[in-house]
Amino acid sequence: MAESEIGRIFSSLIHEIRKLEKTRKLSIEEDELLNRAIQWLKNHQHPEGYWGYESVADTGLVLLALATYGIKERKWVIKGKYGGGIQKSVQWLKDALNVDNWGKNLWDTSICLQALLRLGVSEDWVVRVIQWVRKECKENPEKYPIHHLAQAVNALVEAGFPEDAYNVCKFIANKEDELMKKGHVLDLYVAGQVLDALTRAKFDLTSSIITNLESNLRKSLERIGNEGISEARFQDVTMAFMGLASFLGGEDNPLINSITAELFKTPERFKYDGSWYHDAKNRFCANRYKQS
Repeated sequence: MAESEIGRIFSSLIHEIRKLEKTRKLSIEEDELLNRAIQWLKNHQHPEGYWGYESVADTGLVLLALATYGIKERKWVIKGKYGGGIQKSVQWLKDALNVDNWGKNLWDTSICLQALLRLGVSEDWVVRVIQWVRKECKENPEKYPIHHLAQAVNALVEAGFPEDAYNVCKFIANKEDELMKKGHVLDLYVAGQVLDALTRAKFDLTSSIITNLESNLRKSLERIGNEGISEARFQDVTMAFMGLASFLGGEDNPLINSITAELFKTPERFKYDGSWYHDAKNRFCANRYKQS
């Protein structure tokens, strides 16, 4: 048996063992805060179905978050007076689709695809999107940034194409190796997504890329956990946190617990209305509801 195949089997075995480890459960308090955040997201959906500035990326991310947390309601009421729901968002994404992708953007398309698949949407137009992602990853991976490819890996895993996902992981690993030789270190935003994707695709957990990513993310999050999470770095930290948490398999880890506590720190970060910080986009959306 080839050495690479042995490594892959070993990596897969480690992945399965991790799934059997103790899973970290949210405390009752954290669960209540997440429920508040979910309600905030529902209330900030635009009646036409999207989130943000008619943003495909924002809409895909919200749907992915809701689907991951098990929210699949076809309908709900926005701000107590507008009709909203998952069904409206899915239809809005379908209407915004450019035949088989969204804006030829691999990151946006992969995020939306993950959300749709987790929601159980498997119509012909979704199949076309899957095929576009597969084609781009096979024929044009060099066109895209590493974190775009990482989200494509997640989409391919979700779509049931583990071999395609693994091949993209090998491309990412080679590209990262080239960058490291030049002294380049991935920033937190990118590194978190890459580690998350490699973990989900069951890439060789003993590989240098995973070892380096885990080490760098641990060190960075330990430092940030002590300093506190600024609004400017919030997105970077959450992506880094997601990647490391995915790699650790949900185990009860002191670092993960401390970052979770920082994310939920009130009122500096988590607000009483269920949001994290109050940026201009959120205020813009709220004002649009008042004016409609």
